[in-house]
Amino acid sequence: MLLDKKADMSINKSPSPLKRLVDFIFSDAMRPIRFLFIGGMVAIVQLIVLGLLLRTHMNSYLANAIAFLFSAQLNFILNSIFTWQGSMNTANPRSDLLKRWVAFHGTIAFTGILNLLVFTVIHFAFPHLLTLVASAAGILVAAVVNFFGMDKLVFRPDPKSKILPKSGLTEPTREA
Repeated sequence: MLLDKKADMSINKSPSPLKRLVDFIFSDAMRPIRFLFIGGMVAIVQLIVLGLLLRTHMNSYLANAIAFLFSAQLNFILNSIFTWQGSMNTANPRSDLLKRWVAFHGTIAFTGILNLLVFTVIHFAFPHLLTLVASAAGILVAAVVNFFGMDKLVFRPDPKSKILPKSGLTEPTREA
């Protein structure tokens, strides 16, 4: 009877299918997919905000700028929580958040210029291509550079923090 209880306990310790799915979705391997998913959601939100602002007869350039700024903040928040969870320095979270926010906006400013540069080069080098193809190429190049910029610069784990396995939480390391 005792052996049966031990066998039952070992069976119950295996993760549920839901837990395995959640672990897979939040694994490092799925990070690019989460990044693309959030980017797509935020792009839709940006277009909705733009449409709502345009209905108020706001200047289209101002409305587009406001919609972009709103979506950039949403993008930062969602990527912090879902794409690069657990990379925050818990020893000084407020300072860490500000540094990441500034680095995030620097990265998207750089990739915005890169997007425009790629669009311009392709548009003028291949004038027979549709403008949308040049735009899509700019978006693709900027998205790839943006992902690696976010992964390696903005949201890299703080070397002074220790990431706890499977928890997504960090704790400051103690210096001897």
